[in-house]
Amino acid sequence: MTNISLDIIKVKQPIGTIYVGKISPNLLLQMSTVDRRRIIEDDEVLGIQRDLKPEKVTQIKNYLSTIDATFPNSIIVNTTSEFVINESETILNLQINDSTFTIIDGQHRVEGFRENTLANFELIVAIFKDLKIEQQASIFSTINSQQTKVDPSHNLNLELDSKVYTPIKMIIEVAQSFNFDKESPWKNNIRLLGSGNKGIISLSAFVKPILSLVFPGLLFNKK
Repeated sequence: MTNISLDIIKVKQPIGTIYVGKISPNLLLQMSTVDRRRIIEDDEVLGIQRDLKPEKVTQIKNYLSTIDATFPNSIIVNTTSEFVINESETILNLQINDSTFTIIDGQHRVEGFRENTLANFELIVAIFKDLKIEQQASIFSTINSQQTKVDPSHNLNLELDSKVYTPIKMIIEVAQSFNFDKESPWKNNIRLLGSGNKGIISLSAFVKPILSLVFPGLLFNKK
């Protein structure tokens, strides 16, 4: 196969058209490159991406082994006209090349699928075309600096709603027991969502070190 036809939805925004579709992780890896920051001749700084963090990739690989693994947000990439064979309102036909896509955001998620035999996992892609380097850099910067982060303790409380008894859920229940047990030195000292107490430690600060000891490498925040 030398080309691929993606079913897409065209989304119009001030920056231009975004082609939203789906693709298999293995094919995305095959067709993608990452423009990482680097110094040329001890002077010129090029590239927009951070260095790959192996520990983050490992966390994602571990997360992908769970039964409810999901990446509902899109991998953001750029392509150029030279790789576009043709397009319509619903189809984008692309040449398969190892540099068809440049990843703008999502490099760690994509890398988590390398040497991974997961079946029935598709990724959402948001494809820009012919963006300038400075536009790609601006998108990356905006995504990674302007979003409001969710309180880690709030994320943990949401884990309690899971019907699957996960390691995180187990340790949260341990934290609750310590916080409410009359004989516990931690009674009312762990700040639990909705409890009203002003404990000395957050639920996140209590759970995270225990999780790292009992289940090292387990993804703590699903990002």
